[in-house]
Amino acid sequence: MPANTCAIIVAGGKGIRFDPSLPKQYYKLGVSSIIEQTINKFAKLVNRIIVIVSPDDKYIDKYEFLPSVIVAKIGGQTRFDSSKNALKFIRENLPWCEKVLIHDACRPYVSEDLIRNSIHTLDNHEGVLPVVDLIDSLKQVQEGFVQSNLNREEFKLAQTPQSFIFSKIWSAYNKTQYSDFTDDVGVFASQGGKIKIIPGEKTNIKITSKDDIKIMSEMRVGFGIDVHSFEEGNGIMLGGIMVPCQYGVKAHSDGDVLLHSLCDAILGACGLGDIGVFFPPTEPEWKDMASKVFVKECINKMQEMGGQIVNIDLTLMAEIPKIKDVRDGIVANIAEICGISKEKVNLKGTTTEKLGFLGREEGVAANCVVMVNFINGAPIV
Repeated sequence: MPANTCAIIVAGGKGIRFDPSLPKQYYKLGVSSIIEQTINKFAKLVNRIIVIVSPDDKYIDKYEFLPSVIVAKIGGQTRFDSSKNALKFIRENLPWCEKVLIHDACRPYVSEDLIRNSIHTLDNHEGVLPVVDLIDSLKQVQEGFVQSNLNREEFKLAQTPQSFIFSKIWSAYNKTQYSDFTDDVGVFASQGGKIKIIPGEKTNIKITSKDDIKIMSEMRVGFGIDVHSFEEGNGIMLGGIMVPCQYGVKAHSDGDVLLHSLCDAILGACGLGDIGVFFPPTEPEWKDMASKVFVKECINKMQEMGGQIVNIDLTLMAEIPKIKDVRDGIVANIAEICGISKEKVNLKGTTTEKLGFLGREEGVAANCVVMVNFINGAPIV
C-alpha cells in the first residue's frame, strides 16, 4: 500500500434521475450497495477513505465500514463545494496525506489496476486523469441542428479517480472562486496545474440510470446433474421435502438429487467447480446434512461474485416416485431456499421408458440448468 495516500469518495448527490425514493449510491448491486462496492475497490490500496455525504443523509449510518473509512457529512450544494470541504477535512485531520484520489461514489466498476496506476503516476506528476477515447463522431449542435463537425481525436472522456499531489489540489481549490466546475481536474487546470492523462476503462462508467446497470450485466448458465441409487427405506428427499416412496437412497448427506444438481448448476455458472469441492462426501461433518445447507452456501458464493439467479429449470428422472401431487410444494420450497419467487423455478418429471438403471427402479437422477445474472461485472473465475 502506498504511504500517505487518501481517497475521497464523493457521495453527496441525490440521484433523482435514478430513483426519486433512494439516492442511487445506496442501490444494491447483488448483495451490497453501489457505495459499498466503490469503497471496497480502494480499501486495500490507500491509507484512508473519506466518504463525503450530505448533512441530511439518513442512509449512511446504517452501514459499518472498515476502520480506515471515515464518513463525513460535509457535502455541499455542488461537486466543487463537496470536494473543497473534503480537502479541508483532510488538511485539518490527516496532515500526513501527500496524495489524494477523488472518485465518484457511483463508479463501482473501477478496477484496482486503474487505482494503482493513478497512484503510481503521481510519483512523477502533480495531477492524473484517466480518459477513454471517443468512438462516435462528434457534432456541434445549436437549436436542434448540426452546425459543424468536430475532430474527435482532440477530445477525451474524463473519468475518476482524479488524482493529485494533495498540496497542489488544495492550493488550486483555495485560489478558485468560480464554483461551476464539474470535476476536480477542471479546478486544477484553471490554476495552471498540469494533468497527466492515463488510459481509463470503458467499464468504469458512472451510473446515472438503471439502464447503466443493465449494460454492465453478464448472463451465464450453469448445468448440474446428480444420481443416487435406491436402498431400503420409505421415502426420499426431493427439493428439501420428504416424498413417500418404497425406497430410500444411498448417500452421505440426505441424498437430495434435485438440490445437489442445483448446487452444481450454481457453481457451474460461477466457474467454481462442483459440489464435491466444497462438501466432499469423505468429510464426517457433512454426514446426513440437509442439502438446503449446501444450496444456501452455493448461493452465498454466487452473491459474493455479484450474481443473482434469473431462473432455475430442474428435471427429475425416475420411474418412482411420481411427483405430480408434490410438484408445487417442491417448487415453492426450492424458491424459498434460494430466496426467489416460485415463478422463477420450474420442475419437470420424466421416465426413461423402463430403460437402464432408472427404468429398472434402481435409482433416481436429476439435472438442473440455472441462469445467473452477474450485475456487478463479476470476473470469470
